[in-house]
Amino acid sequence: MENMFDEIAQQTTAQLEEQLSMIEEHLNTQFSDLEKSFKLAGLSEEKAQEVQERITNAQQRAQHSVQKAQAKLQRKLTQTQRKAARRARHDKRKSAEFDIESLLAKKEKASRAVSDKERMMILKMLQEKKITTDQANDLLSALEAKG
Repeated sequence: MENMFDEIAQQTTAQLEEQLSMIEEHLNTQFSDLEKSFKLAGLSEEKAQEVQERITNAQQRAQHSVQKAQAKLQRKLTQTQRKAARRARHDKRKSAEFDIESLLAKKEKASRAVSDKERMMILKMLQEKKITTDQANDLLSALEAKG
């Protein structure tokens, strides 16, 4: 399970880095185009520098936002991994408890069924006078001790 989350985290990180690279490339291309446009438009060097600074700041903010999103995603993935691991441990314990409880219940039920059958056999032998009352009592006591 953890391998799956690690793989997802790596894929997401790679996608974010690729997108950031594409954004940077796109901004650089636009900046180049703007610089050419400024020269053609006859803007002063001072104004062109100011616009360039704004573009650089915007690019840095975009990078910062992507990094924050990446960190947030990593935290969420880590939390999800931990939660899944806890749930898996809980489910494993729960299934083990359930198996033990069901086995004990089946054993007890089987034991009761055998005991009831045995009791009926003892009472039938007593009724048919194959055994005495004392013998029946001894057999029933033995069954009680066994259960």
